[in-house]
Amino acid sequence: MKIVINGKKYPLAESLQRATLNDLYALKLQTGMGMKSLRETLQRMKDYEDQADFLEEAENMQAFRGMIWLCRRAAGEFLTVEEANNDPLVEIGFENDEEAPVAETDPKAQAGSAPDVEPVPAA
Repeated sequence: MKIVINGKKYPLAESLQRATLNDLYALKLQTGMGMKSLRETLQRMKDYEDQADFLEEAENMQAFRGMIWLCRRAAGEFLTVEEANNDPLVEIGFENDEEAPVAETDPKAQAGSAPDVEPVPAA
């Protein structure tokens, strides 16, 4: 899943996984949340039919702000939490990842077998 801000796409899972200890410390200082509470709060987002309802609670809003900040930071945008979240809500959305096409395998190839290699001539 990606978050889209002003038309730019940021990968959610990858961005959260790339957070450094410095990022996590700054996140805690600026939002009061650690990574565990951030993830748990964001997981609850899917329980809301309307995102506006999710943003009614301060903890949820802080998690959303932290997620946007971490995504932008992972993309090389070194902004404060306030700067990273200064976009209108109408410019923020989500996009599901497209399913990767399934590669067809050669039925003759067996798992663990060596690839086709020309034999080495005997000396």
